[in-house]
Amino acid sequence: MQASVVLGGFTRGQSDILRKAVAKKKHDLMEEWIGYMIYGCPEKGIEGAINRGFNETTLLKIKAEWIKFGDYCFNLAHSACYAVLSVYTAYLKTYYPAEFMAALLTISEGKKDKNGLPKSAHYMQECEAMGIQILPPDIFESNDSWTPVTTQDGRKAIRYGLASIAGITSDTVNEIKSIGLEFVNSFEDFLYRVEAYKQATKKSLLNKTRVIALIQAGAFDSLNPNRNLLHQNYMKYRGEEYDMIPARTTKRDILQFEKKLLGTSVTVKSRWEQIEDGKENITITGQIMKFDILTSKKGNRYCKMTLETAEDEINVMIFEWLLKEHEQKLTPGFKIQIKGTKSGQDMIAKKIIHVQQESWNVEMT
Repeated sequence: MQASVVLGGFTRGQSDILRKAVAKKKHDLMEEWIGYMIYGCPEKGIEGAINRGFNETTLLKIKAEWIKFGDYCFNLAHSACYAVLSVYTAYLKTYYPAEFMAALLTISEGKKDKNGLPKSAHYMQECEAMGIQILPPDIFESNDSWTPVTTQDGRKAIRYGLASIAGITSDTVNEIKSIGLEFVNSFEDFLYRVEAYKQATKKSLLNKTRVIALIQAGAFDSLNPNRNLLHQNYMKYRGEEYDMIPARTTKRDILQFEKKLLGTSVTVKSRWEQIEDGKENITITGQIMKFDILTSKKGNRYCKMTLETAEDEINVMIFEWLLKEHEQKLTPGFKIQIKGTKSGQDMIAKKIIHVQQESWNVEMT
């Protein structure tokens, strides 16, 4: 700004227009106002650098440098601020990793990446790589947001926040904390205290949907880890039918509950989730649940298929060279065995080993 005032005789306001043009990479505006600075503009009251005795060749070099700078410029003071924040961030992540990652998980809540997956899932994977255990939600230990805790063996961990469970709000968590959790020693105690709170206040946010969400997300595992049995007991307590709810909670149940309510599995991992990204020659067997043929921008056909295995659902990509060979056999409801490579959370099919309508079982390898 000062250079254009000294060279061209700009006012402070005119120099700020040129500054904005450079800062926002507006080349048309840069050309216009640098031209005014060099050659002047009587209509705008600008004398111009040449008229003030400066050398044109030197001024044109300055113009080229300013335009080049405008392609990628960064305010020095701004750069200094970012440098300070970078140091703070590195320090906190190094010396307070659980606290830092808990804060990161909290601010990422509800946000998704470009593939539509929860950002928190990526940060949870990073926590695992850092050796920080992610613990499932718990009505006694969890706050509304993600909370750093210390496990019994002295290791740092992060407890899943109750308000991060689908359908649970911060107001719901405040109600849970206000019912006297220190006196709760069974799931039935919890229900009685919720009812007492409702009678006293004439209202309660802990409705049927939210209590079931807490059960299935594992918030009561410290009282009883059998989530289906707790669900049964809750329905009995309400005087409602419960015969359709299994009495035993399987690994598959937990995986489905947590993916629905937490966005990813926390308590247990399926065999597919434990396979490292990029691993080749994986064989999986499952039932075709969904089968869509799409066309790429280059005009090539490919298939997105959802495969249900014994534990969870896996998205499989089948490209045209393999698709045209097996397309007629790929039908929802059919059993299929595929060999391929893990890419992120999806599978890239390299070979279709077997497809048929009858049921048969082969372990994932």
